[in-house]
Amino acid sequence: MLLMRLFFLLLLLPAPVFAQLELKPPPRPPKPTTFPEIVITPERAAVLQKGGMVPINACHLKIDGECVSEGLSCVRKALGKAGLSGKEGVLLMGKGTEVGRAFWLLEWAGVPEVKVVEGGRLKSRSRRETRFEAPPREEAAADAEWVRTRFGEKGTEILDLRDEGIWMEKEYEAPPRWAAGHVPHALPFDFRRWLPEKGRWPEPGEPWETLDRLGPRNADRDRIEPEAEIVLYGEGPGDSLPGLGYLLLRRMDRQVRVFPGGFKAWAADGTSPVVRVLGAPEVARLLGIDDPRGKTDAALIDLREPGDYSRLGHLPGAVNHPAYDERESLETFMAARWPVGTASRIPIVLYCYGRGCIRSRNTATHLARMGYMNLVWFREGWPGWLDAGLPVVEEPR
Repeated sequence: MLLMRLFFLLLLLPAPVFAQLELKPPPRPPKPTTFPEIVITPERAAVLQKGGMVPINACHLKIDGECVSEGLSCVRKALGKAGLSGKEGVLLMGKGTEVGRAFWLLEWAGVPEVKVVEGGRLKSRSRRETRFEAPPREEAAADAEWVRTRFGEKGTEILDLRDEGIWMEKEYEAPPRWAAGHVPHALPFDFRRWLPEKGRWPEPGEPWETLDRLGPRNADRDRIEPEAEIVLYGEGPGDSLPGLGYLLLRRMDRQVRVFPGGFKAWAADGTSPVVRVLGAPEVARLLGIDDPRGKTDAALIDLREPGDYSRLGHLPGAVNHPAYDERESLETFMAARWPVGTASRIPIVLYCYGRGCIRSRNTATHLARMGYMNLVWFREGWPGWLDAGLPVVEEPR
């Protein structure tokens, strides 16, 4: 009788209340990612072994620069020899810049998920060699050909990581390695500031607060594109700094690639353009100003406006081509004076209004894409030449 009354009571409940009483099965929890494989970088391995604490089922990741320069197949083979199959997630233990390099190598090879951890107090055991079978993550790397087709393009930003310090904080003083030669349109940057302190990595967005201010000069409109794909390179395939940058940017869900060969491979292949940043004394020697015996066949292009070129004067031997000249394209200008077929490797010196002027940088990138290989950015420009007390040519009035 009691059951019958309860049934009628339920039937008499308003529809919305009745609906609320419907019981649905709880959603199934997502299947957890398993991390049976543990990888230790050489730096971390030394620390753990010294204290007698090595994780169980661990392998040491030892992939040298020569293997990286050989390409993805060598990296995947090395991981297989270390006992990694690529089928499961990996816990990565390390410290310093090496953990970033290991993170990039594992992702590049195709490990589905990599997590960086600290610690480890379990006994080790040997791992058997296996076949690394995961599909590679091709978009984690860029070769020289890829970089040659992308530098200076909208949607791509290239960072040179060889020098120390944040150049925006040093009044945009050109760091030495970047100044000695870099990939066209690349900007210098240093991720070492965000190495973990006391085992703790910075908040994911923290490095971007600085990186977001990066540009060739202190102007908001010239900063790097927030949504651009970022390409990182260092000195060579053994350099761990691009890996560190890769790890930090991946933590921010940014699109990022590493150019494994670095500047060493870029400059050595003979088909890639290089931009150098020179000061007034170096440009004077290149042009043979003080000693004609040191003069080269360099082309010297003044990118200022025609009125400034004629009214204020110019460097000896400079030919004027305003950067924003709509009457004559850069291609026509160069073809009439220094055609790429015969002058692709002569030094082409570019200058404009000084450090705050980026016409020379942009023109160098344009010329590099046209096939010119030896580009000189005289960054201090006309003011720097005057400050150095070097001779000028004044046009007759």
